[in-house]
Amino acid sequence: MDCDLDTTSTPGSKGHVTGGQIIAYTTTLLSNQYRTHAFSVLIIKDYARLIRWDRGGAIITEPIYYNTEPYLFDFLVCYDHASKEARGHDPTVGPPTDDEERAARGLAELVNAKSLLSVTIQDPKSHKSRCCHQRTSCST
Repeated sequence: MDCDLDTTSTPGSKGHVTGGQIIAYTTTLLSNQYRTHAFSVLIIKDYARLIRWDRGGAIITEPIYYNTEPYLFDFLVCYDHASKEARGHDPTVGPPTDDEERAARGLAELVNAKSLLSVTIQDPKSHKSRCCHQRTSCST
């Protein structure tokens, strides 16, 4: 039985269960890391599918027969050389500068925070500003 991600698969089928697992794993990843998107490689028998995820859904490639087509290898090489932003890391969230941390710790509600995050927010006039927030359960 094929376990491909088929939108017509019936509940309980291998494809349906596999799709549900992949969605759950990716939802956990996007919920616990500061990312704009993520990629998955699903390998099924003699072919693979690339999946690009964001908070709006997923884009899935046609089957890539990796024994005869170079596309999977090409993707992996490009991914290896890609910037952090192209890999999905959110560039607007990161550790605060020393000055930002000192300023944030001057606020009563952040004085005892275990860790802080700096968030870049672009205002309507295209001027960037940064602000510090207490880190919750997310990791960078």
